[in-house]
Amino acid sequence: MSFRFLSPLAAAVFTLAGCASLPADRGLGDVNARLDARGAPAVAAPTAAPAAADPVPALLARPLRADDVAQIALLRHPDVRAAYARLGLSQADLYDAARLLNPRLEAGVFDSSAGGQQIGLGLVQSFTNLLLAPSRRRFAAAEVERAKDEVAQTLFTLAGDAHAAYYAHLGALQIAQIRGLAAESATLSAGLAQRYADAGNLTPLALQLEQAAATEARLAADEAQAAVEATRHALAAAMGLADDSGV
Repeated sequence: MSFRFLSPLAAAVFTLAGCASLPADRGLGDVNARLDARGAPAVAAPTAAPAAADPVPALLARPLRADDVAQIALLRHPDVRAAYARLGLSQADLYDAARLLNPRLEAGVFDSSAGGQQIGLGLVQSFTNLLLAPSRRRFAAAEVERAKDEVAQTLFTLAGDAHAAYYAHLGALQIAQIRGLAAESATLSAGLAQRYADAGNLTPLALQLEQAAATEARLAADEAQAAVEATRHALAAAMGLADDSGV
C-alpha cells in the first residue's frame, strides 16, 4: 500500500487561504490623513491605557482652548469608539473576502496499475469561490474606503460640534459678565435713587422707574447665567464628558 500526497497547487491554495491579515490600526491612519486634510486634529485609537497616560485631565486643568475641546471630543466622545468599531468591521469584511474558503480534504483508496492499493489525499476547492474571489475583494476594499470616508466625516463633525459648543459657551460667559455688571450698576442706581427719594429730592414715579430698571437688569443677568449653565452642559456633552465639573 502506498500514499499519494497533496499536489503542489493544492498545498499552495491551502497555504494562501490563511495569509490575509488585519491592519494593526484598522485603517485609522488613513482616517487621520483625511482629518489632517480638513484641518481637524488626529484621533487616537481607543485603548485600555492607564489613567496616567490620559491627557484629558491635564487639558481640563488649564483654561480650555478651541483646539483642546476638539481633542477631548476625539478622545472621549462615545461616537469615536463606535466609529472605530465600524472601521474594524469593514476591515474584517475585507479580511474575509481576501481569504479563500477552507478547502475540503478528500481521501480515497484505489487499485494502482502496479498492483496493490494506493491512498490518495487531495484538497477540493470551490471553483465558484475562486472565480468570485477577486470581485469580493474589490467590493470589500471599496466598502473599506467608504467606511473610512464616513468615519472621517463623523469625527470631523464631532470636532466641529465641539468647536461650536465652545464658542457658544464663550459667548454666553461674555454676555453674562456684561449683564452682571449692568445689574450691579442698576442696583446701585436704584439704591441712590432711594436715598434721594428719602431726602425728598426724587419723585415717587422716578424712584419706581429706577427700581423697575434694576429688577429688569437682575432678571436679564439671571437669564444670562442660566444660558452659561446650559452652554456648559452642551460643551461637556460635545466633548463626551460625563459631567461639566471640569469645564
